[in-house]
Amino acid sequence: MTLRGWVMNPGQSRALIYFGGNGDAVQTMRQDYASWAPGRTVYLVAYRGYGASGGTPSEQALFGDALAIYDDVRSRQQDIAVVGRSLGSGVATWLASQRPLERLVLVTPFDSVARLAQQRFPVFPAALLMQDKFESWRYAPAVHCPVLVIEAQNDGVVPAASTDSLMRKFSPAPQFIRIGGVSHGNIVDDPRYAAAVTDFLR
Repeated sequence: MTLRGWVMNPGQSRALIYFGGNGDAVQTMRQDYASWAPGRTVYLVAYRGYGASGGTPSEQALFGDALAIYDDVRSRQQDIAVVGRSLGSGVATWLASQRPLERLVLVTPFDSVARLAQQRFPVFPAALLMQDKFESWRYAPAVHCPVLVIEAQNDGVVPAASTDSLMRKFSPAPQFIRIGGVSHGNIVDDPRYAAAVTDFLR
């Protein structure tokens, strides 16, 4: 099984790993993150089963892949920041609970995919039926680096209550930015998003 991705700004002393959302084509973020983190080598890898990467995605598989990517990057760069958006926030939070990070950015993050499913389909025991729960709230207490949470004001996918529930699990509390007038899907197009990420990753 082969994972395929892109490396931007090669040769920098610090690194940034980006984990995208479900269905995101991470290659579309290449130039953005290269410019937002000019002092970092940026790694964008398509999840298994996404893009040109082989394999079949699952929670444990994505977690294992994230660990392998981190360990490979760590062999070249010691200071590693991670950005996780939507689904990627679940991968990023878990990774931050397992390995030391310099910084962590969570974009439109949730406390638990299983809880989101249960809220959307309350008639069915979705939380019990889902094999991939992505329970970020369980891993947040083990994260010991500065954290920035970016929320979309008009997020129709991840309710604010889910993000709030996750943030309460971090100690100390994360930095928090709510970007007004944007949705779950178009938050990355807003210049305030770019400014927040750039400032935090300096």
